[in-house]
Amino acid sequence: MHAIDPHPSCDLSAFTAEGTDVLRIHTIPSLEILPQLSAETVLIDGDHNWYTVFHELKAIGAWKESPLIFLHDTEWPYGRRDMYYDPHRIPKHARHPCGKSGIARGSSELLGQGGLNPHLYNAEKEGGPRNGVRTAIEDFLKGSGRRWHAQFCSGLFGLGILVPQDVLSRKPVFARMLADLQTSALLQRYIEHLEVQRFWEYQRRCTLEKLLVERTAYNETAMSFEADADSA
Repeated sequence: MHAIDPHPSCDLSAFTAEGTDVLRIHTIPSLEILPQLSAETVLIDGDHNWYTVFHELKAIGAWKESPLIFLHDTEWPYGRRDMYYDPHRIPKHARHPCGKSGIARGSSELLGQGGLNPHLYNAEKEGGPRNGVRTAIEDFLKGSGRRWHAQFCSGLFGLGILVPQDVLSRKPVFARMLADLQTSALLQRYIEHLEVQRFWEYQRRCTLEKLLVERTAYNETAMSFEADADSA
């Protein structure tokens, strides 16, 4: 198994110890290492922008054997809006104007305050060409020299599944699995409604956690001030 993370947030020493062959971790950008790899299954969940995802898919599509590909964040918020962990890693011509401001469902513009992920660089506008994960997938499929079956599942920010058509022909189990994932229009609307409610509850929790941190910091500062005053 190969894992790619240029900036891992945990100690990887146990996995990178000499003689560990089960998991190989690459701490370099995906676009630098993907052309050198091969795999039967790939999960893409990382830098949620058109440039990165499109070129990751191109690199994977150039492998001799096309794998089964899973992609996260194919719906709101980053299905049609770019997000950059580091905007300067994206070529200027492929980078949308962006800012560290939150986003909200139903609003193409960035918010002045609050919203989802205000600590990340979000594209100023939602939608349009070369913007977002879902758009990157669609553009890849249009230009790919191979035939792919694409399936998208709603909920939890969206999941995309790409399966080479020749694999579906050889392995009917995949075709049955994808058929089981199909939903009716009515059920699709229900899932979308649940996703909206889930987001607002998530946003409410984040707001409460922020207020709790701010209140705790305020109380600690006040107590420190009182202690200094008593000792004076």
